[in-house]
Amino acid sequence: MTNERVKVVGTFILDGMIQGKIPPGQGFEKGVREWIARQRGKGLQFEFSTDGNNFSLLPDDSPGRTASFAPEGITPYLEKAYRELLDLIPATGRMGLLSTLRSIEYREGSEIQTVHLLENPGVIKSRQRTVEAETVTPPTEPGLGSKVKLALGGMVLAAVLLYLSSFFIDWKNHLFGPIGELMADPESIPVEADAFDGFFLVEGKEYDGGARMIRVEISPGPLLEIAPLGDWPTESASRTEESLRMREMAIDSVRRKCIACLYYDKDGRLLKREEIPFDPLFDGDPPIDAILIPIPRRIPIHRLVLWPS
Repeated sequence: MTNERVKVVGTFILDGMIQGKIPPGQGFEKGVREWIARQRGKGLQFEFSTDGNNFSLLPDDSPGRTASFAPEGITPYLEKAYRELLDLIPATGRMGLLSTLRSIEYREGSEIQTVHLLENPGVIKSRQRTVEAETVTPPTEPGLGSKVKLALGGMVLAAVLLYLSSFFIDWKNHLFGPIGELMADPESIPVEADAFDGFFLVEGKEYDGGARMIRVEISPGPLLEIAPLGDWPTESASRTEESLRMREMAIDSVRRKCIACLYYDKDGRLLKREEIPFDPLFDGDPPIDAILIPIPRRIPIHRLVLWPS
C-alpha cells in the first residue's frame, strides 16, 4: 500500500524549512509570531521553534487552495512573505540563513515545483520547473438548472418538515440562538482584561479584516514596571481568597507567556476559548505593545475577555 499524496487540481502544498541564528535584540521572536499570524489569515500555518541561539520555521504541509492567492498566485505571495520575514533580521545576520522552502502547485496534468532559495544575504531566488503529474480533478459543481431544481426540492421538503416539527420544537429559540445571531461589528467589540489588572492596561484596539485579527494595544501596568518576573510584591492580607487565587493564576499565565481569550455572545454565553501567545517587550517610546486576537468566522461574538491560561 502506498501513502502517495493525491494531487488535486487547484491545490498546493508547502514544505521544507527556514532556519538560522536568532539576531541580537528582543524584537525578533515577537516579529516572527506576528508574521505567522498574518500568514494564518491566508491559510498558511507555520511552526516556530527555538533551540539556544537557533530558530526554525516549519510549514504545515497540508494541501491548500490556490484560489486563496488569486490573482497574484502562490509563488509571488510566498516571495513577498519571505521578504517580510527577512526584514526582521539585520543584513549581517542573514549569512547563516538556510532555506529549503518549497511549494508545489497542482494543475491539470502537471505540477509546478518552486524552490525558494537565499543565494545572497537578503536576495531571494525562486527556481521553478513544471513536470507531468497524475492529477485528480476536483468534483464539479452542478449546473444552474440542477442547482435550481435541487434548491426548490429542498425548500419544499424543508417547509414540510418545519411545519410538522413546529408542534414539538421551539424553532424560534433554536434558529435565533447563538448560531443564528450575527457577530457585532469587530470595531465595537469590547475587550476586557480585569483579570490582569496591575499587569497591563488596554490602551486601544484595531481590527484587521484581511487577517481577521483584533490588535489590542497594551501598556505595562504597575506590577510589570516595579518588579521583574519571579519577584512579585507581597500580597496584602486584605485581599480575599478568590482575588488571591485569581492573582496567582494571572502571575502563572504571564510567566508562561500565554493567556486565554474567551469569546462571549450578547447573552453572556461562552462560545469559544483560544490560547494566545503573550510576550510583550514594551521597548518603544511610549512603551506600547500588542496582543493579536483571531476572530473566527460564523461565531456571534459580542464580547472578548482576556483570562489566565
